[in-house]
Amino acid sequence: MASSQENYAAKLEREILMLKQEIFMLKQEKNKTKPEEITTAPLFGTVSAVLVSCINNQKEKEEKADVWKKSLYKYLCDLESNNVGNVGEMLVQQICESQQIESSIDGTKTKKKGEIKGAGDGLIKKKKSKLKRPE
Repeated sequence: MASSQENYAAKLEREILMLKQEIFMLKQEKNKTKPEEITTAPLFGTVSAVLVSCINNQKEKEEKADVWKKSLYKYLCDLESNNVGNVGEMLVQQICESQQIESSIDGTKTKKKGEIKGAGDGLIKKKKSKLKRPE
């Protein structure tokens, strides 16, 4: 009997903690609390607060190490990886056109949805070409 009462008490404590978290988040939204202030919340020390703290720390490290911040190409790293590939394809196609190199680079035309292998990203001088970014 004591065991079921302990389980019930633990369940109530978890629910109370979740409600406190929801209340805090609603207050944060209402007061427009900054994300870095979340760690000072009454929930600090809980898994959720620790996770938020870890995320904030990692974001801070990313911002400090952002080598693209002042670059003309800074938005490239914000694109989805597929769209980064599309940018690369457009770039190569336009370079080929400017140099009168016969080409047809457009991965959306050469690949079927979900296909891993296919005709590559297009043709350059009638040869199949696959564009890859350097690792």
